[in-house]
Amino acid sequence: MVFRREFTGEPHTVVLGSLATDALNGQERLDSEYADVDNDTPADVLEEAEGKFQDAIKELPPFAEYPVLAQNAAQPCYLETGGPPRDFETPCTKEQQRQPEFNGKQTYYSSGLIPSSGPNANEYRVPLADDIKPGQYRYYCAMHFPQMQGKVQVSPGRGALPDPSEVGGAIKGAIRAVENPIREALEAAADDRATLGNTAIKRPLAGIYAYPEFSVAIADFLPKTITTTVGEPVTWTLVWSHTISFNAPEGEAQFLTEEDGTVRRNPRVDQPAGGSPAAEPLDFDLPRLLGQTRLSDIRRVDGGTWNGEGYFSSGLIGSEPYATYTLRVSKPGRYRYSCMLHPRMTGTLVVND
Repeated sequence: MVFRREFTGEPHTVVLGSLATDALNGQERLDSEYADVDNDTPADVLEEAEGKFQDAIKELPPFAEYPVLAQNAAQPCYLETGGPPRDFETPCTKEQQRQPEFNGKQTYYSSGLIPSSGPNANEYRVPLADDIKPGQYRYYCAMHFPQMQGKVQVSPGRGALPDPSEVGGAIKGAIRAVENPIREALEAAADDRATLGNTAIKRPLAGIYAYPEFSVAIADFLPKTITTTVGEPVTWTLVWSHTISFNAPEGEAQFLTEEDGTVRRNPRVDQPAGGSPAAEPLDFDLPRLLGQTRLSDIRRVDGGTWNGEGYFSSGLIGSEPYATYTLRVSKPGRYRYSCMLHPRMTGTLVVND
């Protein structure tokens, strides 16, 4: 079984095992209870579902609790029983990092950070044991849980495998289900009528998704070219986490793996440069419903004035439902900028006299 990562700059992992299955089953039950739009689900039922979900995830480490990168999730780990170390800074032992065949009985079976370079770049292979039982096995990405998840169906023999055309049709249907809302969101953004829930957001945008569908987003600047004048403030609306970076070095990965296996955040991606103010921690703990978000909750960063020379970056900025970043340029010119988290995400700022 081969997982191939489409590199966008964001990290990914693959986590299988009984702990993953229990957590995803609990999350599915919880979501089904909250899906009652009329909110008629009794409070004790919601409380019970929430409690079971919390019990299921307590042994599963998140990839990061910003700014701390969790070594127990970022490094590989394969366990027959129990969960990984509770301490974020403590990875599984070297013996526990040796990958066995997946037999469906392991409690925790994790790739750790899938590398973006090297001999296994953007790929994670899972050898299946001969004695694995037919059935369904669930998995998720520790960085993007629970939005990024999937299921593996192990059949008893080749005769039980689905027809390839059926699989292709199911895949196309799943893509359309998330493609159509994001396409509509993109069209709305092009007409400067983008919204996140009940909240209107203004261009220029750094990223956009179709609320409440969080599993697919557009990592791009909208519009691609902005025209302004010397000293005039330009304010980007940042949806999710991005940087506004001019003359940024190319090929900077968000996470770096050291020789001993330790995974660290790249400070050149995270931290501001050129005089932009110090970065605040990422903040995604605001009210769950965007309709309840107060304007005072929005993170607003003023980058000051840039002289158009050298490397200048906002650093990594992100909050829910969005953040804003404002910058002025004191010298006319045509300036290319990018998001250091998403290498394909570029734009141009044209500054006239």
